[in-house]
Amino acid sequence: MVNFVFCMAHFCEIHGPVTVLCTQRKESELSAKSSYARCESCSLVLPSGITSVATDFEDLVTKEVANGLSPQPSYGNTSGLGAHFKMDAKMKSSQQEILEKVTYVSTLYPQSERIFTCLTKLVMKCLSVEAVAEPLKPIFFGDTNTGYSLSRIFSINDLHARGGERKYALMVVCDSERALLSNWEMASAFIAEIILLLQRNVETHMESTKLETGENGRYLRRAKTIPRSLVQLTGDNEIFMKLHQCGTEVLRSMQIP
Repeated sequence: MVNFVFCMAHFCEIHGPVTVLCTQRKESELSAKSSYARCESCSLVLPSGITSVATDFEDLVTKEVANGLSPQPSYGNTSGLGAHFKMDAKMKSSQQEILEKVTYVSTLYPQSERIFTCLTKLVMKCLSVEAVAEPLKPIFFGDTNTGYSLSRIFSINDLHARGGERKYALMVVCDSERALLSNWEMASAFIAEIILLLQRNVETHMESTKLETGENGRYLRRAKTIPRSLVQLTGDNEIFMKLHQCGTEVLRSMQIP
């Protein structure tokens, strides 16, 4: 079975490259919390102390019934982030397609230890090693052992960060190179739109903060480096809930060749 994971990673000034949010299809009960230390800038901050967020959908799932054929669900095209994807039910002689409740869950870490280990290596490589001549274009890397990643690195302005900005990456990870490459255009479009919305939200919040305080941070001595989460940077307590919805739409749009 092909597995896709949507991930947001951050190069924390204290803890290095880490995952901040991982969205995937729920296959089992969630494991206990990890003992890894986290600071404000690399934590998954949800309202009311929630540790994970899940969404149920009645998705059209193709199930194998004979001849050893692999599932091949067919999804309709769509435009715009957050749009609902219409399923195109095409009956196969050796397969049946049924409506099945599918749960997508977002947590700080992946559900399984194997995916956690592989994703940790991909995040480390993405934020520490990989580079691209054109920052607006995604990068593709990986291997059969750790899986494959389509990623784009971006920065968010923050006067309380070293160098005045924080480094993030949005990643769509898959254990199948063919499946990920076949979804290149769809995944790239989603990633670009999410990054644009995040950066706009941060800039809007920064401008409103300057108007309220009557200060222009550019001409003031920058304060001591302080870990700050996306909740603080965007001024939106539900930003990770919205990222969960974005990640869910990304995963639901992925087609299996």
